[in-house]
Amino acid sequence: MKNLIVGLISTIMLLSCGSSTTSHPHREVIGLKLNAQSCTYDSTAKTLACTEQTYRTTKIGAQTWLAQNLNFPTDSGSSCYNDSAQYCASYGRLYDWNTANRVCPKGWHLPDTTEWIALFRFAGGDSTAALALGADTSWHPIVNYNTDLTITPKTTDLYGFSALAVGYREGTSSNSVFSQLGQEALWWSTDLWGYYGTLAIELDEVEKHMGYINLSEEEFSVRCLKDK
Repeated sequence: MKNLIVGLISTIMLLSCGSSTTSHPHREVIGLKLNAQSCTYDSTAKTLACTEQTYRTTKIGAQTWLAQNLNFPTDSGSSCYNDSAQYCASYGRLYDWNTANRVCPKGWHLPDTTEWIALFRFAGGDSTAALALGADTSWHPIVNYNTDLTITPKTTDLYGFSALAVGYREGTSSNSVFSQLGQEALWWSTDLWGYYGTLAIELDEVEKHMGYINLSEEEFSVRCLKDK
C-alpha cells in the first residue's frame, strides 16, 4: 500500500497544529444514507446492537468508537476480503469511499481527519499508536528490508480498539486484487483534498500513515465514531 500513499508529513503537521479555513479539507454530500437503522447502544455493556450483528465499542479519551470494523451489507460498493463471507464475519466488510460515507448507523458517523488524529494522539502519537491500537491477533511477522530480520509486531490493544490486519481491495470490480491480509489495517476518513482524493488512515505492523487515495479504485474498512 505504501506505493499508493503519497507522503504527507507537512500536511499532517499542519493538521496537528490546527488548520485554517483555506487549508482544511472540504466535505461534500455524497448521497442518501444507506444505513438508516437505529441501533441500540448499551454504555454499560459497551455494545451496539444492530440488525446485522452486535458490535463491541470502546471509549478512548473523549471518543466512543466501534471496537470492530463495520459489517453492514450493501447492494454495491462493498465486498468481503477474497469475496468470502467468512472474512466479513471475522473482519467486517470493505467499502469504497462513497459507500463508506453512508453506512454508519444513526447516531454514529465516519470520522474526519481531526478525529483520527485525536485518537492517535491519545494512543501516544506516531511512535506508539499502531502497537497500542492493534489487536493481539491477526498480525503476521514481517521482514525488515533494511536488516533482513524478521519482526513480530508487539501489539497490545491497550485501549480496546482492536485493529485487525484486514488488508484491502484494489482495482475495479472487473479487475481487482485483495492484498495485505495480516499486514495492514486501513480505514476511510470523510475528508476530500482537492483533486488528490480522500485521506485514508493506515496502520501497518509498526507505524501509522496517512495518505491520499484514488477514490474510485479502493475498498477499505470502516470504523464508526459515536456522535457527540
